[in-house]
Amino acid sequence: AHARGGTVWARHMQTLTNELLGKSDGTPGQRFRTRLQPVLAREAGEVVRVELGGTPAGHWQEITDFAGCAATDNHYTFDSVSGEIRFGPAIRQRDGLIRRFGAIPPRGANIILQRYRVGGGISGNVDTGAINTLKSGIPFVDRVLNREPARGGLDAETIEQAMMRAPSLIRSRDRAMSSDDFEFLTRQALPAKVGRVRALQARPGEDSNVPPGQVYVLIVPQANFPAGYLQADELSLTPEDLATVHEYLDQRRLLTTRLNVRTPAYRWVSVNVQLGTMPGADEGAVEREVLARLYRFLNPLTGGMDGTGWPFGRNLFVADIYQALQNIPNVTFIRNVQLYAARPGGERVGEPVDSIDVVAHGVIVSGLHDVQFVQ
Repeated sequence: AHARGGTVWARHMQTLTNELLGKSDGTPGQRFRTRLQPVLAREAGEVVRVELGGTPAGHWQEITDFAGCAATDNHYTFDSVSGEIRFGPAIRQRDGLIRRFGAIPPRGANIILQRYRVGGGISGNVDTGAINTLKSGIPFVDRVLNREPARGGLDAETIEQAMMRAPSLIRSRDRAMSSDDFEFLTRQALPAKVGRVRALQARPGEDSNVPPGQVYVLIVPQANFPAGYLQADELSLTPEDLATVHEYLDQRRLLTTRLNVRTPAYRWVSVNVQLGTMPGADEGAVEREVLARLYRFLNPLTGGMDGTGWPFGRNLFVADIYQALQNIPNVTFIRNVQLYAARPGGERVGEPVDSIDVVAHGVIVSGLHDVQFVQ
């Protein structure tokens, strides 16, 4: 006898069925909310049922807005981020008459969501081997394992992020002229894969290493765990991805502009920290916190003093490391910090240095660090 394995697709999600959202009060514009959010895009069978006395009160359909709805249309909208389901409103017109946009569920009717799925955030981007538990027994299946990391999960945009993005949406961005234009359009061209982007070009009267008319578009890819240790392959883009961005920008650039789309020049660094702790402190917990801070600080996506990514072209100094490691619980002193250049795999190179120089199109990336406890 022998066993064979099989490969299937797996998605990070939870499925809920027949969730009672509430009862209709018979008024226009009623709103109901799912128990869990955010909700994944609906598939066949993931619809709202309206039941009165156990009998369906018509067939109801999800739409994007109520603009073209008649008063008899059984329509509703569904906000995936908030989980809010809304039925049609009634609006007073200029002539004083009330117009309904969509039907109203009968008073006392149960509003039931037949089926929906939640999940899909960045927490689902787990490493190889992390999916290894069967929730229930399946005949002839002994074990499961993901042989590749899960990818593609993105968290919903926060209010703060939307506020920062709003000015760029107000302005017309069909043409690429300024650095901001190139950065905005790059995210449009490759929305799920761009973690950070910087466009470098010479400005009038500015002393720059960038030749006039040349634009360098530097893309740092989105990572599964952006604040953690980043592998070299996580920070690269495929030739197809780079070509997609180049073609998109090329159609919107000025005729005199020359494009160069690439990833930044990564400067890998390694740190050795010698520190002392309070008596009885958990050295393992202290070490994990030190490493977490270094990986987060020396990072093209979450690094720097403001946590938005190591600044392009900014050199790294030993003093920066001391500042990043301030106020760690149970640490009484930091005796010494040694800074090294490192290879893309993380291994340090050469002797310790006082600073790491970074070119204008470069950023700092964490290599492997170590923590030593001293008395």
